[in-house]
Amino acid sequence: MIEKEEFKEIFDIYFDNIRSYIFYKIGNENDASDMAQDVFMKIWTKRNSLDSRNIKALLYKMSSDLIITKYRKNNVKKKFIEHTTYTNKNKYDITPENLINYKNLKNRYIEALGQLTENQRSVFLMHREESMSYREIAERLGISNKAVEKRISKSLKHLKTVLKDLIEI
Repeated sequence: MIEKEEFKEIFDIYFDNIRSYIFYKIGNENDASDMAQDVFMKIWTKRNSLDSRNIKALLYKMSSDLIITKYRKNNVKKKFIEHTTYTNKNKYDITPENLINYKNLKNRYIEALGQLTENQRSVFLMHREESMSYREIAERLGISNKAVEKRISKSLKHLKTVLKDLIEI
């Protein structure tokens, strides 16, 4: 249990260090001060169940957890903004002409894939659709990296040739 005077002492000793630690991690002085205050507020609310002997480690652990939480929230917010910006931007770009061009391109792409050899098509789709590296593809198929590279190169050449009038390369 931490008494009021002991809490004041802990606050005086560690607050600046905790704020500096948070500032070093996030780079924003105002947010660092707010987060340091949040850490001490949590300590105050849980003071009845805490032991002051290992308070320093607890303060840094709580600070680190707050930083991670803030990072995750910012990441979610950033992804949401990117998604809504992308969605809103493209919402107005879809015209009947663009839709027809897209369907044309998609059909020609599927047709061009069908013209590839089975080996070329499978390697190309593993790389492009499944995001596998050349090494991963080589291991899965039991071939060399050079063979994978050659098959993808030939696939791309063929696709560029077949689709050149529909896309700008």
